[in-house]
Amino acid sequence: MENLNIILATNLKQIREDRKLSLDNLAQITGVSKSMLGQIERGESNPTITTAWKIANGLKISFTELIKSTQENAVVIQKESIKPLVEDSGKYKGYPFFPYESER
Repeated sequence: MENLNIILATNLKQIREDRKLSLDNLAQITGVSKSMLGQIERGESNPTITTAWKIANGLKISFTELIKSTQENAVVIQKESIKPLVEDSGKYKGYPFFPYESER
């Protein structure tokens, strides 16, 4: 699992940039100092739950949105790229998403 500070830093910076907010603007709406927000975004600070809560409330987002980890490295698997497992003289075909291991 990724370090929670890094997740919070990444999410906060992304939300701030998506909303086109400067650190000054963010400090005004959250009540957290500009320097503290900068440290949080750079992953240099270990903010308290109270500080993270103030940020979430100021941005009008859920606390969870600040600390949720994004899923990366998702892979789309095309049916055509999978070799089917054929049973009962071709009546049934299974398309495994994971490699087939006969000993399992």
